[in-house]
Amino acid sequence: MKIIILVSLLLLMLLVIVFLIFQRNDIIIQKNIHDYLFEKNSNYIIKKKCYVDFIGLSIDGSVFDFYEYDIVSKNEMKVTDKHPEYEKIFFHENIKNLEFSYWKQTPINNLDSLFYFQMLQSVNLKKKECPSEFFKQKYWEKEGNFYSYIGGYTIGSYIFIYIPNDKKLFVVYKKG
Repeated sequence: MKIIILVSLLLLMLLVIVFLIFQRNDIIIQKNIHDYLFEKNSNYIIKKKCYVDFIGLSIDGSVFDFYEYDIVSKNEMKVTDKHPEYEKIFFHENIKNLEFSYWKQTPINNLDSLFYFQMLQSVNLKKKECPSEFFKQKYWEKEGNFYSYIGGYTIGSYIFIYIPNDKKLFVVYKKG
């Protein structure tokens, strides 16, 4: 009887640990980004739909995380040239070589695609179910969507692609 109770407690602890690890794999929650992506009066909820960790050996050397979120909002989302408010999330004196862009309309121009957006071309994106649709649709090349990025030494690189018609947000995060 004691063994059954002990095994049950160990299984319960394992489930709690797995849940906490899974919950931590949400870049929006982890970095407290939610409140700074869009105007405050947009009144929205971001729900993680999927997460894929692309760490490890790959043909193209990709080492990044991919997130897909559904956005639930009663109002129309307000995308402005003053958001995301990165300065409230990332600006610290120990971050070096910081580059960022507020929301801009797609398609992504060639100047922006020099460094940060090479991750979007990774062949690994089409190998997994969740990001394969993102890769196939190439949302960053279509008009009517929005993108933003931030990158710097110690924080890594973040690319945000917002699709208003589908109410989706994609985040590609390369660890720095």
